[in-house]
Amino acid sequence: MRKYPRRYFEPTFSFAELVEMIKAHAIKNYNKNGWDYVVECYEDEEILEMIKGAKTFHGAKCKMAPILKIKDEMRREAKAMRNW
Repeated sequence: MRKYPRRYFEPTFSFAELVEMIKAHAIKNYNKNGWDYVVECYEDEEILEMIKGAKTFHGAKCKMAPILKIKDEMRREAKAMRNW
């Protein structure tokens, strides 16, 4: 079962649309794998730079996910060290 409509996997979006879709995905997944960074920290231009070269929503999400996951892991490690 697919989470997103098929059109999200087809290269039919402008960069502005992709940025808006990424922001909506970030809000929906705010507490998962660092997506809150997108909501709280990134401007549209920064998101656009991160997804450069992506032609689909899926591609844009895949470009951002590893970066956000690393940031989230670093945050969790910092919190753990503070409580150590």
